[in-house]
Amino acid sequence: MVLERPMDVMAEAERLGFHVDETMIDGVIVWAWARGSDTDWPSFMTKGEALAWMEQSIRRATVFDRAL
Repeated sequence: MVLERPMDVMAEAERLGFHVDETMIDGVIVWAWARGSDTDWPSFMTKGEALAWMEQSIRRATVFDRAL
């Protein structure tokens, strides 16, 4: 069994140029990722879901092949 080391998701996301903001879409409050001015990233109903998605994405690393 391989154990994954703990990750500071917010710090790692910021290092990669991402930030997560609480925002409203169609009258619903969501947590939305953005990278610089690029807001074409997933939004989630909870901050926990947003962080879980980012952690998985960082661990897979493929999502970050896109240029800023």
